[in-house]
Amino acid sequence: MPINRKWMVFVTGLCMAITPAVYGEAAGLSGFWQLQSNKASAPPDLTPWAKAQRAKLHLAGEATKEDLDWCLVQGIPYSMDQAGPLDIIVAPREVLITAEKIALQRHLYTDGQKKPDPEAYDPTAVGNSHAHWEGDVLKSETSGLSDGVGPAGVPRTNTSELREEFRFAGDTLTVVSTWTDPKTLRRPYTYTLVYKRLPADYAASEYYCDPRKNGVGNHSLDAYH
Repeated sequence: MPINRKWMVFVTGLCMAITPAVYGEAAGLSGFWQLQSNKASAPPDLTPWAKAQRAKLHLAGEATKEDLDWCLVQGIPYSMDQAGPLDIIVAPREVLITAEKIALQRHLYTDGQKKPDPEAYDPTAVGNSHAHWEGDVLKSETSGLSDGVGPAGVPRTNTSELREEFRFAGDTLTVVSTWTDPKTLRRPYTYTLVYKRLPADYAASEYYCDPRKNGVGNHSLDAYH
C-alpha cells in the first residue's frame, strides 16, 4: 500500500515535537500553581521617558486601576503574578498558561516554529512566545508586545522583550523573568517568581467581573439584572 508523503511529513514532525523531555520529567510542570513570592534584587532603572509615563498612570500593581475597574482582560506580567493561580499544561507542541482572573492565555510554543514577521504580526498584551527545553528547564522568549503596564509599573511598549526560565522541583516552581526595553529600561530588570503546587484535586474557581460593581459602567442596565 503506497504511503502518503504528506502524512509521513506530519507524523515525522509530530514525533519530533513529542520528545522524552516533554512527556518525561517536564510533564511534571503541568498543574495548578499558586504564587508565593515576587522578589527582585534591585528596582527597575527607568529612562526619563519611562519615569514620566509611569507618573501619569493610576497603577493597581501591574495594571491600571481604570482597566481593572472596567474588567479589561490583561496580559503579562499581570497574568503571571496578579491573576490568581496558574493552570499550566505541557502539551506536545506548546506550554499553555491560563490564569483565573481577567487575563489572556499564554502560548509558549516549543515545536521550533519560526517567529512571525513583525510587519504582519499585531502586537498583543501577551506577545508571541517561543520556548525550548534544556533538560527539565523551560526557557522562553517573548516579543511582539503591545503598549500597556509592565513589571513593577514600568510602561510596556512594542520594544519590550521578556526572557523567562521555568524550573520546578517537587512542589516548587521558580520563574526567573528578565525584561529589556530600550525605551523604558536603562538596564535589564530581573525578578523571581516562586509558586507552590496546589493539590491535585484543585479546581479553578469561577470569577465574574462587573464594571458596575466597581463604580463604572452603565447603571441604567441594573434593572435587567
